Amino acid sequence: MKYIIAAAIIFCASLTGNLQAANAPAPESESAKAEERLPGVDFAQGITEITGVAVSPLLGVSGVGAWRYFNTQEHLRASLPWFCNPYVWGFGLCVLSLCFLKDVVGVAVPSIIKKPFDIAELIEDKLSALVASTAFVPLIAHEMSTTFATAPQAAYSGGSHLLLATAMPLATAGFDLRFLFIPLGMAAFIVVWMTSHAINVLIVLSPFGFIDAILKAIKMFLLGIVVVSYVINPYLGAAVSLFFIAIAAYLAPTVFRFSFFGTMFAKDFILPWMAKGSTTPECAHAFIAHKSLGVPVRTFGKVTVSADGRVVFSYRPCFVFSAKTVVLPSENLSLGKGVLYPTLMRSNEANTSHVKLVMFLPRYRSHEHKIAEHYGITNIHDSSLTKGFKAVKVWIKEMISSGSQKIEELTKDNSPTNPST
Repeated sequence: MKYIIAAAIIFCASLTGNLQAANAPAPESESAKAEERLPGVDFAQGITEITGVAVSPLLGVSGVGAWRYFNTQEHLRASLPWFCNPYVWGFGLCVLSLCFLKDVVGVAVPSIIKKPFDIAELIEDKLSALVASTAFVPLIAHEMSTTFATAPQAAYSGGSHLLLATAMPLATAGFDLRFLFIPLGMAAFIVVWMTSHAINVLIVLSPFGFIDAILKAIKMFLLGIVVVSYVINPYLGAAVSLFFIAIAAYLAPTVFRFSFFGTMFAKDFILPWMAKGSTTPECAHAFIAHKSLGVPVRTFGKVTVSADGRVVFSYRPCFVFSAKTVVLPSENLSLGKGVLYPTLMRSNEANTSHVKLVMFLPRYRSHEHKIAEHYGITNIHDSSLTKGFKAVKVWIKEMISSGSQKIEELTKDNSPTNPST
């Protein structure tokens, strides 16, 4: 889907550029061209470009670069930004072509074979986001601030008056609007990219090929909404983009934990030799899997045994604050051998139902018995992940669940003391 969108962008851009070149009576200067555009339109275009690039950085940067290149007269192309260089967006399209080949071939091969390439695409998304956030977004924000500050007041109309009332006093006071637009643009890019990047993380963690295709379609559908809304009306595109930014900002804390969760898993798969070197069953790296423990799901920390023999989970809020501990339930603990990673669970007395407490990193897949021995666990069993549609249901529930099932439901005796932090 993303490759069809890329091809459509390049084709429309080249066609539009050729038509403009054929119908233009005479070359016009950059200043004359800028005067014909309202500041509000430039603002809407900038917001839309930042949002679209955040959804898919490599596709977005390549698409915007190609669009500007073909819509700029030939004698003015030398002054275009770096991402408009044919070598830049051409290289981006080549990488996207390789990703397209991977997805086409991946349909006919087992999902486990395609996973290394999905992980490579996950890394590509991170690297392209790093480049876009440092070299693309500041440039777009700078263009927005320059156009906004230099345009005469008479050029503002309609929805532009709100922007004028907000930023013009700052510009009149001598405040450089770049210090306003660039941080806001960076913040918008980061929150939208993190939310979009979570889809790539889900693709890496998904053991089902058709779910990968559905997730990719969802991501490209969101990008398509941004592009189509801007084509219909620039202000509509800006409104849709701002709505996406608001939703992404609300989801940012949860998405950040999930993205870090996926990154750590991808690291273990890509660099297994490094992961094995840092494997410590007596102080195992893990993520919280149940909200009843009083900690947000997918909080990262370590599982250890305290001096009094209790199993505890230790973590640092936001990775920098002082360490805190959560006492895990001590009764009916079991260890599940997962497809991708082992899990520490609490089982009922009949051992027929389980609730996940923590998820260990993939590096511990071959260390289940060492972990069980250190923590005094005697029950080791296979994961509940089974074949067919039941496996799909279990996986989806594990990925989107916030740990709603109560631990107390698994036991007939009194519930354990609430864990303390």
